[in-house]
Amino acid sequence: MFAPFYDLVAIESFYVIRSGIWARKLAFRIGQHDTPKEVSIDDWRNFAKDLGVPEKPTFKRLEELAVGMPDVVTRECSEFSAQHGQNVHEGFEGYIRKWCEWVLGQLR
Repeated sequence: MFAPFYDLVAIESFYVIRSGIWARKLAFRIGQHDTPKEVSIDDWRNFAKDLGVPEKPTFKRLEELAVGMPDVVTRECSEFSAQHGQNVHEGFEGYIRKWCEWVLGQLR
């Protein structure tokens, strides 16, 4: 569950930061789509069905990840900066937060 969620949230962020370096294609299809902006709630339903897991726990886990990931990214970026004396791209945290909010919007 984490791999496609991470891919969905991160790939668009990486693409915006360095367009032309990363493709906007997901490593894993979610339902019928492999481009972040095309993924819908129906794709998540199909994803759960393909995995053979109930839809409700799948959506609950997606929500937990989307709510929790922005704070984890903020903490990790701070720790990275402190350890390496170099800041993470200034927009990275915002892009991650935006895509987590987008996922939450898909679930509602």
